Amino acid sequence: MKTSKTNTMIKAATSFLTVCLLFISVQSLSSQTASQNTKDITVSGTVSENGNPLADVNVLLLKSAVGTKTDADGKFTFPQKVKEGDVLLFSYLGHETKRIKIKDESNSKSVVLNIDLPISDVELLGEVAEDEVYSSKKKN
Repeated sequence: MKTSKTNTMIKAATSFLTVCLLFISVQSLSSQTASQNTKDITVSGTVSENGNPLADVNVLLLKSAVGTKTDADGKFTFPQKVKEGDVLLFSYLGHETKRIKIKDESNSKSVVLNIDLPISDVELLGEVAEDEVYSSKKKN
């Protein structure tokens, strides 16, 4: 009877250890997969309008306060590494704003973007006065 209880306890302990090892293996595998999906990516590139470089274009990481501007040649390097799936926002006065989702298809941990910001359509509201002098009317 004692051997039967001992054998049962040994089987239970072996089963418990097997389940624990399996759990640890699955956790290790899932953390490796998660770290591969959240790799740090360096982003750089050029922003232009019809092939002409645009200086001082705002480049911002969406939902953060991190950003940079393009230089005189329209080139930029983002100041921090981003994750795949992050969105960069490109904005410049008088031009359409673009949102670019970061994808590292070559797994190189570096992405070079070439962004074209077209001029946005502008519609004047009201009338334009020609040959008239502007004067303000003060209320007394």
